[in-house]
Amino acid sequence: MYSQSNKTKKETTHSNKFISAYEELINNNRKLFNIPPIDDFFYFQGKKNISIINRCEATQHLLYHLVTRLCIGHSKDNEKNKTVLIDAGGNNLGYLYINLAKMSVKEKFNTNKILDNIILSRAFTPYQLANVLINEVPTLIQKLNCKTQIIVLDIFDTLLSPLDNKVKPKLTKNAPDVKEGKTKLLNEMLQSMINFSKDHFSVLAFTNLRKVFSKSILSRFNQILEIAIIHDNKKNKNETVLHMKTIHAKKSLTLECILENYAVKGKYIG
Repeated sequence: MYSQSNKTKKETTHSNKFISAYEELINNNRKLFNIPPIDDFFYFQGKKNISIINRCEATQHLLYHLVTRLCIGHSKDNEKNKTVLIDAGGNNLGYLYINLAKMSVKEKFNTNKILDNIILSRAFTPYQLANVLINEVPTLIQKLNCKTQIIVLDIFDTLLSPLDNKVKPKLTKNAPDVKEGKTKLLNEMLQSMINFSKDHFSVLAFTNLRKVFSKSILSRFNQILEIAIIHDNKKNKNETVLHMKTIHAKKSLTLECILENYAVKGKYIG
């Protein structure tokens, strides 16, 4: 998916296809994860985007589960639907493939069909990632001419290389300029994702939100699902909590509560 051109585009183009009121309503109420306690909270009016923030490595499996649900649910809605999955982290695709294979068997859905409907891309540098999001994906969406969702995984792993944490003392005076440049690049990529969400679902999912970039994320994504671990003093144990936030409301549920709700419907997270 990488082109030779590094020229960035300020705006993305979108399909001018007529969308009926019924189709728009379905989009607004889309059941992203097929997990009622989560799906019933979010309503995608106008722009269809969500950021999934996983706060710690211990709950990485839950992040993979949610992304897998996104892929399978999108294909189940219509077998012609496509998912553009961009891995900016480097270690995600193997785990996701295993999750997709296992869950498609449980869901009795054709594994090969799921995989055929996913277009994979791997970005190794911030500039490759920016080129894919700003230049490549808009062109691809036009060619596909179908309902598409764009999922970007672990954007900060590419944006912040290991060298950023080992800046030599003589180069520290340049650190603010480097940080400013990466923040600007991140903002351009995020704006491109928001532009997608006028017509297609746009999902940003990652582990660990870097404080320096938090304003950029939180100011653009009006729908946020945050996975965190907190200590429950009453039970004297750690619990996984999902914080759901929009510009109008917020709600928190423990994973235990979600599992109980799910069990009533004969389903489970695993």
